Amino acid sequence: MILPITVWSKKDLADILFTMMRQKHRAELMLVAAALIWGATFVIIKEGIKSCSPVLFNGTRFMLAFIVMLFFNRKKFTKAGRKIWFHGAFLGCLNFIAYTMQTLGLKYTSVAKSSLVTYLFAVLTPPLQYVITRKVPHRGNLTGLAVVFTGMIMITSPKAEGINIGDILTLASAVSYAFYIVLIDIFPAREDAGVLVTVQFFVMGTLGLITAPFVETVFISFNSGLVFSLAYLSVLGSAVCIYIINRFQHYTTPTRAVLIYALEPMFSVILGILILAESKAPLKVAGAAVILSGILISELWEQIEYRIKQKSQI
Repeated sequence: MILPITVWSKKDLADILFTMMRQKHRAELMLVAAALIWGATFVIIKEGIKSCSPVLFNGTRFMLAFIVMLFFNRKKFTKAGRKIWFHGAFLGCLNFIAYTMQTLGLKYTSVAKSSLVTYLFAVLTPPLQYVITRKVPHRGNLTGLAVVFTGMIMITSPKAEGINIGDILTLASAVSYAFYIVLIDIFPAREDAGVLVTVQFFVMGTLGLITAPFVETVFISFNSGLVFSLAYLSVLGSAVCIYIINRFQHYTTPTRAVLIYALEPMFSVILGILILAESKAPLKVAGAAVILSGILISELWEQIEYRIKQKSQI
């Protein structure tokens, strides 16, 4: 039997490439949407932990997110195999460590320093990406990342106060989240994203509720503000956002993804000015503009290189 041989024309290959690029851009737009939703979470978390101790707050948030995801994935979840449970539990532990270390670190360090140290995960992601996936980070992405990190320093404006235990805990959060970002470039491509995220939330919620009494003085005061905070964070800030990054991030690269996630603090600054009437600190506004510039540099660099390559082949 002679197998048919498909001969691809230049037009066919161009169409395939165009479809792949559109898919990549659609996925990156979804990641931008996640960053926008996360941009509003800072204010909501700040209000929520006034009525509930932080680790218990996180545990409750993720357990509620688990219930939401279970509702949509209950049939697949009950049939989930050992492999997806292992991957989900591993990712869930990394995410739990990231959230918990950051929350505990805030007891001893400032919000500005915490924000900056947390974003070190973006600097750690490219070398981890190469070590784990053997994907070499694109020059445009690395250049954009350097610009974005400069913008982060401008937004957070941390004072030179030296290193304390809070900074070390926050750095542990950044390392854990960097591993998480790189690994979700691998695992969700092989698994059902909905089930994988459901397992993660179950692990994160369970660990949060179990460890809370050992790492903090537990307290909770039910009121409308706490209910709203948990509802927003469990549905939009957790179920929707973490599903989005698990479902769509593997269409781009981990390094490019962390550039997009840098939009979160930029959106936080904008929402803070629009909703909370916070002062329009020139340095913060300029930092937001620099972050946006870094992302545009990354985007345009790839487009320019692609067009130059096309012209050289004509």
